[in-house]
Amino acid sequence: MAQQRKSGPAHVALTVNKARSYGRGILQGVADYVELYGPWSIFLDPYATGQLHHDWLRRWRGDGILAYAGDQRVVERLLRSAIPCVEVYGVVEDPRLPRVGCDDRAIGRLGALHFLERELKRFAFCGAAGIGWAENRRCGFAETVAEAGFPCHHYADVRDNASTVSSALRRTPAAWERAQQALVDWIAALPKPIGLMAVTDLHAQQVLDACRRAGAAVPEEVAVIGVDNDEDFCRLCDPPLSSVVSNPRQVGYEGARLLARLMAGEVRPGRVEPVLIQPLGVVARGSTDITAIENRDVAEAVSYIRQHACDGIQAGDVAEAICRSRATLYRLFDDALGRSPRQEILRVQLERAKTLLTQTRHTLDEVAQLTGFSSAAYFSVVFKRAVGVTAGSYRAQHAS
Repeated sequence: MAQQRKSGPAHVALTVNKARSYGRGILQGVADYVELYGPWSIFLDPYATGQLHHDWLRRWRGDGILAYAGDQRVVERLLRSAIPCVEVYGVVEDPRLPRVGCDDRAIGRLGALHFLERELKRFAFCGAAGIGWAENRRCGFAETVAEAGFPCHHYADVRDNASTVSSALRRTPAAWERAQQALVDWIAALPKPIGLMAVTDLHAQQVLDACRRAGAAVPEEVAVIGVDNDEDFCRLCDPPLSSVVSNPRQVGYEGARLLARLMAGEVRPGRVEPVLIQPLGVVARGSTDITAIENRDVAEAVSYIRQHACDGIQAGDVAEAICRSRATLYRLFDDALGRSPRQEILRVQLERAKTLLTQTRHTLDEVAQLTGFSSAAYFSVVFKRAVGVTAGSYRAQHAS
């Protein structure tokens, strides 16, 4: 699809916050699209705050905007401008404004499922109030744990109701300390052990700091997971932060594609359904390295499996590691988890395989080897039987 106007390339404004991994992913996706179907003449606001000034919108003579709308007032300005626009942040959900974004309810569900797999029975969510994507993540999380029969504690700092990280950073030191103390008090009062999902990796880091102040051990008492998988940031946390992997690169690509269709007059703004991009999975790190199982032998065995499943271990290796017979191991697993050690090993292998398929360019042979399968052929058979599609199809559907 060509994006050429009569006088040259389409003039497009990109308003993103490049300081966040989400914004950088958006730019990568737009670049992917422009390389295929461009060129575009691009105006870039790399540190956008979501507050597009009305004077700028009135004076700019471009063809389209890939926008960050931080509140309803900005949405109204964009609509009044009549410039083709696609919103890619999801702070405000207005059906009149075309939108491409993450499936935030699915992100919340993945966080909940990650904790449920660790046999946790208490859950909490920490987010920001009044933000569309944050509320959707909370709903997805709470609905999933409710379906499993559990309640969900919820904490929202209503003073941090802006949509950017900078809202937190602009606080005075005194205001920051007051906000952190409120979070400390909430965490101290939570029943434990508990699985706590934070709405972003930055919020998760604040939770980790509050846990340390409250004397709550992570992950033994509070297992913590964030969102966005900003790898450097997650690794700098103590302990390293587990995170749900969103797919902003695909959001950027699909946002650019929809914007091109709007600029070409192929679709009308009020008739475009939101395009929601599925998350890629969970990267587990130290902050959720826990299995809340009352039987210590089973908990030790599950921890051993999580660490060594991709090394090609068998049930006998697990039994030896916890100094129990194979028959005893199987009985303990059936009583505590309702599944066998072999099924648990396979589950961990397949979760790792999904991560490698969606986040790396490893061949299927390499994925099979890295996840402990004897051959790519055997891996392919097992993967399709368990997941319902081939490994190649899964990669095509979920990889950015």
